[in-house]
Amino acid sequence: LLVTTAIQGQNPRQQQRPPEVPKQVLENTNIRAAFSDRGVISLTDPQDKYKADIINSRSPWGRVKLVYRSGKGEWGELPDSVKQLKSGTSSAEFISVDKNAPVTLNQRFTLNGEALDYDITLRNTGTAPVEIGDLALFLPWRTASGENPEYIFENCFTKHHFIAGNGSFIFFTKPSGEPPFIMVLPKKGTRLEYFDGGRGGYKAYIHSSVAAGSVTSGTWRQPNTSLTLDPVKGKSEVNYGFKIKWADSWDDMRQTLYEEGLFDIRVVPGMTIPTDLAATFSLHTKNKIDSIVPEFPEKTTIKFLGEKQPGHLVYNVSFARLGENMLTVWYGNGQKTYLEFFSTEPLETLVKK
Repeated sequence: LLVTTAIQGQNPRQQQRPPEVPKQVLENTNIRAAFSDRGVISLTDPQDKYKADIINSRSPWGRVKLVYRSGKGEWGELPDSVKQLKSGTSSAEFISVDKNAPVTLNQRFTLNGEALDYDITLRNTGTAPVEIGDLALFLPWRTASGENPEYIFENCFTKHHFIAGNGSFIFFTKPSGEPPFIMVLPKKGTRLEYFDGGRGGYKAYIHSSVAAGSVTSGTWRQPNTSLTLDPVKGKSEVNYGFKIKWADSWDDMRQTLYEEGLFDIRVVPGMTIPTDLAATFSLHTKNKIDSIVPEFPEKTTIKFLGEKQPGHLVYNVSFARLGENMLTVWYGNGQKTYLEFFSTEPLETLVKK
């Protein structure tokens, strides 16, 4: 399921900033990442003849929105300015320590074969509980600007995402539609539950109770969570992780989703269907599916059609209830992802209207 959402990337006027000299570079034949004290300032595929860079150095990756509070106190946000770069032979680590904050944030980028591992650790440094209200990654991308066709179509990107719990993923494509494409994939145990734009650009949320709670409009339907780090209860630290990887074709992206324990989802005829028709969907995955739970069981019919090819689980679904209908796919050790359908009146009724 390749879900496209176009929201704010970054201001084209920011592209006038001169290139920044990196303090560290991690690279192999598959990926090149350059770092400064501000974060990841360049991320390219060495095999791309256009050397397209997903990152505009003025808007680096490695920025994190971390909103927290102690007990029932006021919410505070860890400033990005406290981040420090610690270089290693095969990794780059950013350590964020604010003497006024009860929590620290460590980000480590490590070369791992074809991918760049991106691991995040939050640690409660005190003895009192600390609640994490928001934890989000800033992922702005190089957007099209100017009048040079080659720059617009081969050096800029468009974002696509599937924000759906443990099965989430994000990828970026060039306007030309030609590879390479870059993917941001949650590791096992890491999920995405929300996204927004605004100041600083696109953010993908691991926890989002504060951000989502401040939005009074819209109909976001997935849970917005927080996390409490309580040393007294033996939980003073939490780890999350992602893989960043270039793909050289659409089929390569789908296979990567499968290999990384996620889901390559295909739906026919689509995720908006009339009540008198059914949809067929395939879950191409290594995961054992425990159950698929409809939001409205009494008005939803799901039938398992079998494993048509190894790893391809095929289902048929129809909805009697108009409007939004969510299916929750449970798998693994309590992991879940979501399929959000929309059901309309029969086509004949719609045409007559």
